[in-house]
Parts: sequence; structure tokens; C-alpha cells
Amino acid sequence: MIDYKKVKQIYFYSNELDMRSGMKRIQMLLSVNFSPAELLYSLFIFCSKNRKQIKIYYEDEFGSWLLINKLNYSNFH
Repeated sequence: MIDYKKVKQIYFYSNELDMRSGMKRIQMLLSVNFSPAELLYSLFIFCSKNRKQIKIYYEDEFGSWLLINKLNYSNFH
């Protein structure tokens, strides 16, 4: 899982993102805007328009992680 001691940067994506987007689409979006060195050990946080779902993309030496959390009865602040 994520080794929080190695996290270099945390980026919050403020534009709208289709929450149906999977790993490949998010990787394409990030590879256009960031170099491979910047992607490694950085957290990229995407939030839905209604703030009920977040996706966190993380990449380390073992591969890529896409963590998803959905709230049913409240919103992320």
C-alpha cells in the first residue's frame, strides 16, 4: 500500500473529471501534464462535482494505485 513517508507532493485536481474514468484515462491525463519523475511518489486527488466520491492516484516503484472512496449519506468537505 502507500508508504506515506515517501510521498513527495499532494496534488488536488480542481477541474471536473468524469468519475467513470478508470486507471488508463487518469494515467493519460497525468502523463500529459507531469513528467514520470513527478508522478513517482506523488498523490493526485480527484473529487466528484457533488463531493460524494474521491479517487486518489499514486505511483511507486511497484506500480500504480487507484484508490476510490464513495460516501452515501454525506459529502467530503
